[in-house]
Amino acid sequence: MIPLPAIRKSLVVASMKNDDVSWLDQFFPDWYKRIYVVNDEHAKWPVPRNKGRESMVYLTYIIDNYDNLPDSILFIHSQRYQWHNDDPYYDGVPMLRNFQFPYLQKQGYVNLRCAWVLGCPEEIHPYSDTHREAVHAGEYFKTGFMELFPGVEVPEVVGVSCCAQFGVTSWKIRERPKSDYVQFRKWLLETPLTDDLSGRIMEYSWHMIFGKEAIHCPTAEECYCKVFGLCNLVCPSEGQCNGRYVLPQYSTLPKGWPTKEKNKNNMLIIGLTGSIATGKSTVSSILSSPPYALPIVDTDLLARKVVEPGTSGYNAIVSYFGPSTPDLLLPPSPEDASGSRRALNRPALGRRVFGTTEERKRDRTILNKIVHPAVRWEVYKALLYYYLRGHWAVVLDVPLLFESGMDLICGTVVVVGVSDPAVQMARLRARDTHLTAEDAENRVRSQGDVKGKVEKAEFRGTADARGVIVWNDGDRVDLEREVQRAVQTIGGSSPKWWAWVLLLAPPLGVGVAAWNLAVNYSTRRRWERKAAAEKAKL
Repeated sequence: MIPLPAIRKSLVVASMKNDDVSWLDQFFPDWYKRIYVVNDEHAKWPVPRNKGRESMVYLTYIIDNYDNLPDSILFIHSQRYQWHNDDPYYDGVPMLRNFQFPYLQKQGYVNLRCAWVLGCPEEIHPYSDTHREAVHAGEYFKTGFMELFPGVEVPEVVGVSCCAQFGVTSWKIRERPKSDYVQFRKWLLETPLTDDLSGRIMEYSWHMIFGKEAIHCPTAEECYCKVFGLCNLVCPSEGQCNGRYVLPQYSTLPKGWPTKEKNKNNMLIIGLTGSIATGKSTVSSILSSPPYALPIVDTDLLARKVVEPGTSGYNAIVSYFGPSTPDLLLPPSPEDASGSRRALNRPALGRRVFGTTEERKRDRTILNKIVHPAVRWEVYKALLYYYLRGHWAVVLDVPLLFESGMDLICGTVVVVGVSDPAVQMARLRARDTHLTAEDAENRVRSQGDVKGKVEKAEFRGTADARGVIVWNDGDRVDLEREVQRAVQTIGGSSPKWWAWVLLLAPPLGVGVAAWNLAVNYSTRRRWERKAAAEKAKL
């Protein structure tokens, strides 16, 4: 099969002189960009006049490049974080990363905003609107429309989600002659309407310029799925989906966003678990990177720390396993001439504790009794550190989360699962090539059946995000989408008014933590009774 040629794409950015646009090169280094600076006549890409808000930039780009347009163009504003970005944290990075260019190529034009709040299903009534305090332009829209589109009947109602950020293809732009865009810009330059009013009239005209009906309001569910690839969302209304856009209280996001807003919440502990080779470490890496940038408490790393030479854990392991495991310690390093700081030989120790025989189970229990208390202490210290630093959430990465009982302190548990055990086994042996088939099987069994962990997470409650499943049956792109869906689900379970309550009443945070612990303990007891009843039936 001959591969299809890559879609040539470009970002057209409307910016001001002091705007920070470095995020575009940081996250999208391979995308072509045309960044206009509307209030700097000496900029590389200036505009004829700073009027009509972003519309002057968009029209100037189309006019200047009409005969040499890329296949797909995204017209956007300059700031990474801005209230009109359709993202739970108003972040432009995931908005652009998730954009579905093949869908744009089919449609010709798509709005970059799916939520209906502001603009849909009806925003402007050209024949009846009167003055509003907020910039609305309804009373001027009829005259403006007639001047922009001579001979075209003025619509009774206009509706489209705000705020003039959209994608359009070269073929859709060229459905109109270049002279139309020249005329639109001429109108902007000559109209006596102010910058904000003329810009608002253009904002509610772009969809009609590119061939859509006067009311262009696809459902939020359809839009998120087709425009951003975010499917299977829970959408209680036509214009809103859980975990997605909520109109903020700010017209300009506060300095330090998004950290400032997230810090209002009582810190959420997100337990992350799975089985070996299901992709838990990859999910942890994704969550620790932008746009999430969550701190990670990795118990695997802590488990290594607490058994380093010289620690009490190391001494206990050597004392118990050393006499019966000749290769328990690695050869001394050149810097350790005396051999007093020989590191543990982990593969040798693994052979002693991984397996299903009674002897292996006993040895594994003893090892866990040595390591787990020390790891718990390190975990609690790390959680306290991140709480005092003001983080809104922290990820507690624990392979044996349920088995160790640490799920009790987690507000949410995320399980990374693989549907097919054969895939899990193949991934493990590809990662750890020294393992035999038997070794791989023993390691998988030692961490428990991942389906059992999935069932426990589901029993905690998926409706309120106390349990969330991330399936890793595809490639890295599929996994990143699963993680994004999970984060949106978790974010949607914590309403903003609750964050304000916790902020204004700090003692309530202690009560919330106690309540969360009690709920988790009760859930565990119910699970144990359920499991016992099912076992009795057998």
